[in-house]
Amino acid sequence: MGDFDPMKRPDEIKYKQLPNWKINFNLDKKQVGKGIWQVTGNKAEYVTDNITVQYINNEEGMQQNFIVQKPLSKKEDLKINLSIKTKLKTKLNGSQLQFFHKKNNVLNYKDLMVWDANNKPLAASFHKNSKENYFIKVNTKDAAFPITIDPISTVPDNTPDDADQASAVFGVSVASAGDLNGDGYSDVIIGAYAYDDGANADEGRAFVYHGSAGGLSATPNNTPDDADQTGARFGWTVASAGDVNGDGYSDVIIGADLYNDGAKKAGFCIMAAPAWCTQQHTEMHQAGAVGLAGRGCKWRWVQRCNYWGLFIR
Repeated sequence: MGDFDPMKRPDEIKYKQLPNWKINFNLDKKQVGKGIWQVTGNKAEYVTDNITVQYINNEEGMQQNFIVQKPLSKKEDLKINLSIKTKLKTKLNGSQLQFFHKKNNVLNYKDLMVWDANNKPLAASFHKNSKENYFIKVNTKDAAFPITIDPISTVPDNTPDDADQASAVFGVSVASAGDLNGDGYSDVIIGAYAYDDGANADEGRAFVYHGSAGGLSATPNNTPDDADQTGARFGWTVASAGDVNGDGYSDVIIGADLYNDGAKKAGFCIMAAPAWCTQQHTEMHQAGAVGLAGRGCKWRWVQRCNYWGLFIR
């Protein structure tokens, strides 16, 4: 995977191999027992006297159902034992089991729904015994068998929504940020010009998400908010600025169309680096007290001078 850079020739672009990862889910053989496979269309079933294991491939992901035909013990709670072997980091949260490659969520085992033969919903949750051993616990009190356990494994949809303010206007501007941290993956910047930063109403903020083999990061990696002024509307526009200072990392430009530093309006160019230093920014001014710098900005490569120039409209 390579990031587009208009300053480089195709043969100069460096490509990064996507990381390989795998997860092995194994059921307890003693619980399941011996059975036979039955395959029909998008559904495969392993049928035994104790449990029927279904695998259904659909648009939501790979759905795996456990249909428990009879009680597996004398206890009221039903437990389905799972062995999960993977090099990924795991995070357990009630009805959801998440898998992470480094800091990126790559797979979710979630939406745990359970019901009995009378379609009565039953309480269920994931639990962990040891590093590799998990189990699904179901309250089967007064339940009628067979009982269906229905979790779904899905890839995260990478839908960021991190402003956490009702009127922040998160997503008013969205752009590719280029490769800000030099890891070979494109990143994304999202503006929220009406974000309230403490006492500064509508100061605005931008949210940066790093790309990876698993998609965008689950939470923002950086949240620049350099306007520090009520009503500045920082994040009205966002865009990639290319590599402005020639350090090998993409930079971004963020418009604050109502920012006022006295006689002039201003926009901001943020110089990125692996550690992301928001102090290294440049204010771009448009002449005239009524100019709205940052209302719409684009950086373009100026071939004659071999440098980036800013066009403000």
